[in-house]
Amino acid sequence: VVILGANLTNTTSVTIGGTAANITANTGTSVTITTPAGSAGAKPITLQTYGGVGSVTSSNAFTFAAPPTITSLSTTVATVGGGQIVLLSGTNLDNTSSVTLGSTSVASLSNVSATRVQFVVPAGSAGLKDVTLTTTYGGSVISANAFRYIQAPAITSVTPNIGSTTGGSIVTIAGANLTNVTRVMIGAFIGTVTANTADSLTFTTGAATSAGDMSVTVQTYNGAGSVSSTNAYTYVTPPTITSVTPTRGLAAGGTSVTIDGASFLNATSVTFGGVAGTVTANTGTSLTVTTPAVSPGAQDVAVTTTGGGTVTSQGAFTFVASPTITSVAPDAGATTGGLAVTITGINLGNATSVSFGGVPATIVSNSTTVIVVTTPAGTSGTVDVVVDTHGGIGTVTES
Repeated sequence: VVILGANLTNTTSVTIGGTAANITANTGTSVTITTPAGSAGAKPITLQTYGGVGSVTSSNAFTFAAPPTITSLSTTVATVGGGQIVLLSGTNLDNTSSVTLGSTSVASLSNVSATRVQFVVPAGSAGLKDVTLTTTYGGSVISANAFRYIQAPAITSVTPNIGSTTGGSIVTIAGANLTNVTRVMIGAFIGTVTANTADSLTFTTGAATSAGDMSVTVQTYNGAGSVSSTNAYTYVTPPTITSVTPTRGLAAGGTSVTIDGASFLNATSVTFGGVAGTVTANTGTSLTVTTPAVSPGAQDVAVTTTGGGTVTSQGAFTFVASPTITSVAPDAGATTGGLAVTITGINLGNATSVSFGGVPATIVSNSTTVIVVTTPAGTSGTVDVVVDTHGGIGTVTES
């Protein structure tokens, strides 16, 4: 500190607030001193010459400023490109003259008060950095390794890029700087991170309340680093089945079946009892499928779509075996009809009609191997005997 005045040549002591300072140089018009330690506040300066013969005091001429402290930063992580706003809190900050992150100085300070300083993070290199704050009068304070620069995350691919709105799909993101991912979102729907490395991230999709193309967002260090890939993932509504028509068909296959429902547009397969049918038409709400050959009995009908998963209608279609006639006894009768005839064969159960030359007979009894009928009136000559089962699904003709 330099004290200017007059008749200062023989200065022998200088005190600040009663505490002696160290005189390092003096002339007739100036005295240079090194300040002693002191308590914060304005203090008088007293100068004496000739061992006290001459003395002068200047009231409140020097102010001791308390050293600054740093208590917190509103964010401690930023990308190397900078640009984030940080609020530094502490004490005795009102005379802050500079802030540095590592060796990089902050360009400008704002909202400076005794307890806070706001600044914009400058560009820097990746890694931990000391935060150094300097005040005009109170000196400097260093908060070691208090700030971290990071590389921003990047997304190069999302696999698969389609899934059900019910969530639960396992998705892998390839990219860079993914080590410290803290959140993944598809649109506004949050996923659950299950594994990640620097260049790969696996997560489980969350349930979504709407379907459609959505951005995938990756955040690192609680949002300090963030990247979004536009329309990188598509949520689709899972398929539903409302009806299957008809509900029966031959076990040999070949029946044309209509399946009504919703969200069929991305259908990849339709199975009957686990066996794939052939899709011949798809409107999104209706599928037309040709049945495959399947064992007789009630079978599940399942529709699988890309991303939407599989919907199953249990026992929705029944496959029936084709009927066979092995004998008709007797094989002749009066044209007036009324003759009891026994038809023997296999898969004759559920017979819905028996005809002689196209004229319906009366079914008296019916089992899987025997049908007893009463013949109708007919014309003279040999005629076909036709048995229909399950409403005509299985037809056999005995000439």
